[in-house]
Parts: sequence; structure tokens; C-alpha cells
Amino acid sequence: MIKNKTLTWKLVTERISDGWNADLAHKLSVNFKGPGDDIQYHFKRGTEIIKVPYTKLKVLEEKGLTVFIIAQKLRRGATIEEALCADDVVLPNPKNYDDKLIRELQEASSKAAYIRYKKEKQLHRKPWLKTVQQQHKRGNYCKYLFNRSSFAKVKKDLFGRDQII
Repeated sequence: MIKNKTLTWKLVTERISDGWNADLAHKLSVNFKGPGDDIQYHFKRGTEIIKVPYTKLKVLEEKGLTVFIIAQKLRRGATIEEALCADDVVLPNPKNYDDKLIRELQEASSKAAYIRYKKEKQLHRKPWLKTVQQQHKRGNYCKYLFNRSSFAKVKKDLFGRDQII
């Protein structure tokens, strides 16, 4: 299951005094609640709390349906029966996948997600960049100014030194 770093000593001692196994008291996340014989995971959807027994979650996890996947399904609006249905879970066959291939796919997806995140963040910070043309042709006045000596022009000579024209 989940190893959560937000567990406190007080919570672990309360769990053990309620009859929990010491391993489960340390291993399970804060969302697991109840007495030792009836441990339940509490999913929150808005103000509604959905309780699922630990034994049922353990069976579903063996089929490939994790707590995270169930929580995602519930957040998307699925009913508890639909969320706990393990028929649509497809477990990958480890013989078909190479570790290097899996790592490459994960890196590519994380890079793509990072690029999407950066673009979205840029649009929130500077929304005018999407509507205003970013590359302009030089107008007549700009050409006029560059042809006159109003701007210093820097050029490299044969020896790589900067020369002001």
C-alpha cells in the first residue's frame, strides 16, 4: 500500500492501541481509519466521504487497481461500484517491455509534460504573447534610422576585434 511520511508518533500509537498490526500502523497512510478488525480507507469527494474496507483494497491491488487509480476515478465522477471495478485494468506483461524502453517512455512523457507546463505558465504570466505578433518586419522609419549614423554599428575585423563603424 502507501508509505506516507505524514504519519505522526501519536497516530501510530493510537492505531496500535486500537488493535492494528504494528506493520500496518506504520505502513498505511493517514486516510486509513477505524479499529483493527475493520480498517477502512476514506476517499473524499467534495464533502462526501466514501469508505472502502482494507481487505477489499488489498484484493483490488493484487488485480492491479491501486488506491491512486480509485481516487482518480472517484474525482472524475465515477460511482463507487465503477471505481472499484477491476475488469478494465490492463496489467503490462513484463516480458514484452524492456527496462530501457520503459525509462525512455517515462522520460519523454515527463519532458513533454514539463514543456506543456512551462507554456501554460508563460501564458498566465504574459497573456499578450499569444495575441501579439512576436516577429515584425522592419518599417520604413527603422530602415531610415539604421541607414543614418544615429546608431553605432559594430563589426568584426579580420582579426576578431570589434570595430565601430
